[in-house]
Amino acid sequence: MSRPTPTASPRNEPGPGFAPLLRQGLIDPVDLLGLRSGEPNHVDDTHDALVRAVVSGDAESAARIEPETTLTRLRTA
Repeated sequence: MSRPTPTASPRNEPGPGFAPLLRQGLIDPVDLLGLRSGEPNHVDDTHDALVRAVVSGDAESAARIEPETTLTRLRTA
């Protein structure tokens, strides 16, 4: 039995309120866990390291940067 293949159509597009809802949905867990309460700009160094890895073409390092930082902060929250 074959499964239907999703296709793009006007009725499948998210409504105008989707982006703000998605944005808030990504922010809420950070606020709920207090990940930015101790050091609001904690991602600055992480972001800089990610940019350097991407610019240098080091995909493996770039893929490890954010998950390691986020997991460390989640474990200490």
